[in-house]
Amino acid sequence: MNTMKRACRGLTLLLLMLALAGPAAGRDHEEEFDFEPGKTLSFELEEGGSVEIVGWDDHKVRVAWFDRNGDVERHDIEFRESDDGLEIRSEWKSRRYNSNALHFEIRAPREVDVRIDTAGGNVVLEGLQGRFRGKTAGGGLELIDCKGDVRLTSGGGHIRIEDCELDGKVSIGGGPALVKNVVGDLRVSSGGGNVQYVNVRTRDGERRGPNGTFRDRGFRDADIGEETVLISTAGGGIDVDEAPAGAIVSTGGGNIDVEEAARFVSARTGGGDIEIEIESGPVEATTGAGDIEVEILKDTGEGDADVILLTGYGEVTLMVPRGFSMDLDLTIGYTRNSRQDFEFLSDLDIEEERTREWDTSHGSPMKYIYGTGRFAGGRHKVRIETTNGDIRIRER
Repeated sequence: MNTMKRACRGLTLLLLMLALAGPAAGRDHEEEFDFEPGKTLSFELEEGGSVEIVGWDDHKVRVAWFDRNGDVERHDIEFRESDDGLEIRSEWKSRRYNSNALHFEIRAPREVDVRIDTAGGNVVLEGLQGRFRGKTAGGGLELIDCKGDVRLTSGGGHIRIEDCELDGKVSIGGGPALVKNVVGDLRVSSGGGNVQYVNVRTRDGERRGPNGTFRDRGFRDADIGEETVLISTAGGGIDVDEAPAGAIVSTGGGNIDVEEAARFVSARTGGGDIEIEIESGPVEATTGAGDIEVEILKDTGEGDADVILLTGYGEVTLMVPRGFSMDLDLTIGYTRNSRQDFEFLSDLDIEEERTREWDTSHGSPMKYIYGTGRFAGGRHKVRIETTNGDIRIRER
C-alpha cells in the first residue's frame, strides 16, 4: 500500500511539472477550432505521444503541443476537421521511430467522444462525458471526474481512475492500478501489477472489488468500508502494511503479507506463502501451494472470528491469544512419496484420528490425519487443511 501511495504521489508531481512546463514549451504551437459538444476528438499518433484532455464549457477545442526534447519542428502535425469532429495526426518529417516526447494538451467541451491510437505515451482524460476508446503501446491511463463508457488499453504503465461514473473496461499489460470513488460496471485489470479498489460501487449501490462483488466470498455489503483494502493481481506478491478496515486480496501466484489488520482478512493466491497478522476478526487464507502463518492478537468475545486456512501443500501455523475460544476441525493429508510422519504440533489437547487405508477417490493415493478439539466454549470455528505439512497451533 505504501508503494502504491508513493507511486501516486510521484505521478501527481510529475504531471504537475509537465502541466507547468507544457504551456511555456508549447506557446508557439497552438491551434483553436470550433467544436460542438457531442462530436468526436480523435488522435492517430504513429510516432507516439502523450495526450491530456481537460473539459471546459466553451464550444471550441484548443490544442497546444510541444516536444519535451525541444524537437517539435521535426514533427508533422495535421488537423482534419469533419462533420464528425476533429482528427489530429502526427508523424516524423524525416525519420520514423517511436517517441513519447511529443505531448498534446487539449481543452475541449465536456461532452465529447474520444478515440486515441498512439505508439506510446500517457493518456489523461479529466472532466469529460462521452465514449472513450483507444490504445497506447505503453503509458499510463488516467480518468479523473469522467462519465460515460470506456474501452482503453495500454501495453504497460499504470492506471488511475478517480471520482468517475463509468461502464466498460480499462486494461494494462503490466503495472499498478488504482480505482477510487467510482460508480458503474467498470472492470480494471493488469497483466502484472496490483489492482486496488477504494470505495467502488455498482449502479445498484453494491460495493465491489477487482474481482466483482463480494457475495460469493461470504461478505455482506455492510462488511466492506471505504478504507477496506481491496487488491487483486494476475501474478506477483501483495504486501499490505496496515488494514484497519479489513482486507480482501488475491493474486494468481505470489506471496501475500498482511500486517496490522483488523475486522477481517481474506487472502487467496494460486501458489505462494501467506502471512497475516490481525487484531481480531475472521480470517480466510487459501493457497494452491505454500506455507500459511496467521497470528490473532485478541479475542474480544464479540462477533465472528472464524478461521479457515487451506493449502494444497505446506506447513500451517496458527497463533492465538491464550484462552482463545475455538472449535478445531483439522486435516492433514499425505502421499506415499512423502515422509508420512506429519503431526499436529500444539500445547493444546487435540484429539487425533489416523486413517489406515490409502484413499484414491481424489486422484493420488492419500492417507489422512484428523484433529478435533473444543476449547474455552468453542465459539469460533477453526478449519485447517493441508497436504504433506504439519499443523501448528500455539497460544501467545
